[in-house]
Amino acid sequence: MKRVLSILAFILGEIVLIAVLRIYVLPALGEEIAYLDIAVSSIIYMSLFIDVFFAWVNLKDKSHREVGGIGIRWMSVLIYGIVAIAVMVIGGLCELSFTLQLIIHLGLFVFYILGWSAVLTAESKVAGVYEKEKQKRQGINEIKSIVRTLRVSAKNIDTSPETNRSIEKLEEELRYISPSDSAAASAIDADIMRALSELERAILTKDEGENILRLTNKCENLICERRRTY
Repeated sequence: MKRVLSILAFILGEIVLIAVLRIYVLPALGEEIAYLDIAVSSIIYMSLFIDVFFAWVNLKDKSHREVGGIGIRWMSVLIYGIVAIAVMVIGGLCELSFTLQLIIHLGLFVFYILGWSAVLTAESKVAGVYEKEKQKRQGINEIKSIVRTLRVSAKNIDTSPETNRSIEKLEEELRYISPSDSAAASAIDADIMRALSELERAILTKDEGENILRLTNKCENLICERRRTY
């Protein structure tokens, strides 16, 4: 409903804008300049309306890519709007020709388009950084998920307190690992996941004793090695 009302408000505002320009500008400056001013004013009005009445940031997008382009976006809209309005006013007062005003407005519109291109580039860079960080954390997040599942499974099948403490220690150690996309870090992540799979099988088969201790020590050593790898 809010979006429908916003669109309705935009349409009504555009109708009022066109009516005012036709009533006051058309008789004074002629048809060509009046329609040029209507087109330019509509672009300015649409740009400001979108920025004011529609959300700048899509909260469902975890990368928040729009944040990277907000400053450029506002700067482009404001500079274009102020200069374009100044050209329309000066053009009317000084009676500049339609051709000259058209050339000036086309130049300003090119600047406006370049501004939006810069906005899209900035948003793309923000999204790229987010995806890169997401990939860097993927291995660590998988390992943490496996250890959490392992801790719950160990408690559900009543393993020894020593085993539970060992798993909790592994989970604590994982908090200090830094994300990395290096080949060395990825290799160690894979070794940790294989060691955890072995530990999980040992726990599920209730293979308590030295084997559990050996596997938990192996996981702990790999995690310590991973902490030193970036």
